[in-house]
Amino acid sequence: MKTEGGRWYLAIAGLTAAVFFVELRMPLGFTPWLLYVVPLGITYWAPYLYTPLIVATLCTILVAVGYVFSPAGASAPIALTNRGFGAATFWILGLLILQYKMLAARLVGLTEALRSQEANCTVRSRMY
Repeated sequence: MKTEGGRWYLAIAGLTAAVFFVELRMPLGFTPWLLYVVPLGITYWAPYLYTPLIVATLCTILVAVGYVFSPAGASAPIALTNRGFGAATFWILGLLILQYKMLAARLVGLTEALRSQEANCTVRSRMY
């Protein structure tokens, strides 16, 4: 289980670093930072429940750093507005993934409880 989780985290870190590397090389006005949604989407399979929020935070920080260190291109207000919408998108996606993971965990718990109750009913019916 730990090996599988480690692989997901390695994939998330590698993709995030790759997108950041590309972002620093592209001038403002281009949107390679939108590719941060790929590692953010992969957080669905990460074992830790709050990984989507952590990665959304990291992506928001990297988008801000990329804004500062990317070569000049489009006008600064346009680039800043675009990146603001991108950061909002990361947070919305991160929250949606978190909610879905919580729902899936609850469904697994309810399914296990139902199976347990069913097994108890089967044992009791055999006793009588």
